[in-house]
Amino acid sequence: MAVINLKGLIPSFTDIGFTLPIGVSPLGTLMYDDVQFPAGSYKNLKGEVVSYEEFSVQSVAMVVTQEKNIVKTAISGRKGTVKEYNNEGDYQITLQANINEVIAVFPADQLIGFRELVKVPESIPVVSKILNSIFEIDDVVINDFTFVPGEGKGNVVLNIKMESDFPFDIKDFEIS
Repeated sequence: MAVINLKGLIPSFTDIGFTLPIGVSPLGTLMYDDVQFPAGSYKNLKGEVVSYEEFSVQSVAMVVTQEKNIVKTAISGRKGTVKEYNNEGDYQITLQANINEVIAVFPADQLIGFRELVKVPESIPVVSKILNSIFEIDDVVINDFTFVPGEGKGNVVLNIKMESDFPFDIKDFEIS
């Protein structure tokens, strides 16, 4: 049996800064990553510049999936299909974040900031060791979210569904 050495090809936790936890969650578990959406601005349909504040979440459970874009063609008399690989699809990202601003205080200010973030009609930058370093995702589009008031006065759970967005310039694909 052959042994394949992947050392240096796949980043280790040490390579991307996971040597020490960044903090402790309200539940007492160690946290190695958080997710931040830096402040920014965009133009609305009236041409007005709308600014939004930074929004960050800790105590994040993250699921990242990706499906390749493959055209499958059935040919009569042949077993299976002929597969034509087109490209890698977008990453689908689901975050589940607990927001606990202060015990027994509803986190209204954080939720208002989140509401402004989900109104942004374009891709937004994201800062996360896992997303940036492992999956090379720097921009996302928020597709939908679920707001769930948790038990207790100060606990809120946000489920955020996003997908990766990679910069695209049509000039890069001009036919000469």
